[in-house]
Formats: sequence, C-alpha cells, structure tokens
Amino acid sequence: SGEFDAVTATLNNVGITAWEVTSIDGDDELAAMDTENPELAFRVGTRYTIQNEGGSLHPLAFRGPDGEVLLSQDGQGSFESDSETNWIDEDTSVSFTVTDALADQLDTYVCTVHSSMEGSIRTIQQTGTDSLADVTMSTQSTDGTSVTVDSARLDEGGFVTIHDSRLT
Repeated sequence: SGEFDAVTATLNNVGITAWEVTSIDGDDELAAMDTENPELAFRVGTRYTIQNEGGSLHPLAFRGPDGEVLLSQDGQGSFESDSETNWIDEDTSVSFTVTDALADQLDTYVCTVHSSMEGSIRTIQQTGTDSLADVTMSTQSTDGTSVTVDSARLDEGGFVTIHDSRLT
C-alpha cells in the first residue's frame, strides 16, 4: 500500500449521454471533474468506492478490451468473486480493490443501459511509498550554466534542481 490506500468518488449521469465525476476524495488524479466521460486513472493496490448517482437507471460496469464484463451493478462480472478485488455492490455504490490481475484487464467503464455513457480507463502501477520521481541525464560537458535533462518523471508534481559541487 502506498499514499493512495482508499479513494471515494461520485459518478453522475448527464441525461442518457454521458457520465461525469462530480467529487473525488483521496486522489485528485482519478479523473477530470465535470467533464463528460472522463478517463479514469486507477492505481494498482488502491481501494475505490464509487457512488453512482445515476442509481438503478444507469447501472455501472467495468469492462475489458473485448467488452467482457469484469465488474457490474447489472449482472455478473468475472472479477466479482475474486477475494483480492473484494467487490461490494451496495445498491448505489460499489467498492473494489484494483489488483494487478484486474488492472491488466480494465479498459472501459459503461452504463449497461445507455451505450453512449462510456469512458476509458488507464491503470497506474504502484511503485511503493518511496519518491515517485526520477531524472535521467546523459553524460555531457557543460559550461556551468546549463545541462540537458533527457527525461524527468514527477508523478506528484514538483521540479528538478541541479547544483554544482559547491553545494554541500
């Protein structure tokens, strides 16, 4: 488990045309707020509770790349009996843990009644509780005023500073 152990979000319907996320508690990077059918970014190892404000008129399901049902408020999904996923469907809310196996399959979330209510899912691997930052630079000569950074990974935001050997 890492920084994101539990996330709660509210998903609402926009008529019969789209979903929108109206609140998030625990991981602001889960989705863009108040956007139609936003991409959801689920982190492996995190427990999610999603309040479905559309209720029984808009049953929520999570599907794999070939449309197979993985988790669903309307029917049976292949991961619902998995003890590690620990799927709980409490009428208007669902809870589940994103396992490695589930993350490998998650592709879309949908309303099982209205096909236009569909959004994509991206999964993020947990890298532990250590810093999620990484900087890569090639060996290079410098005049002391600039260097070239090949890549920088700053999952939690932030910045890169480079100092010469005088800083102790």
